[in-house]
Amino acid sequence: MNEDNDKKHSESRENISVTLGRIDERTNALDKNLSRLDSKFEEYITRHEFTPVKILTYGFAGIVLVAVITALITSVVTSGA
Repeated sequence: MNEDNDKKHSESRENISVTLGRIDERTNALDKNLSRLDSKFEEYITRHEFTPVKILTYGFAGIVLVAVITALITSVVTSGA
């Protein structure tokens, strides 16, 4: 009976060692993935940095739209007169 208990404890310890090894491997893999993700975030621009670009883009699009509408109105007015 004592041998059976020792055998069960030995198997249990082996299972625990294997499980701990797997946990350690997964933790290392997760750490590597988080490091890569952190380096990717450094490449992105922030909203604060993007605001001037957005203002310039919307301003340019507005100027183009006003020019097109003005040209259409001018074309209608001069062809109708």
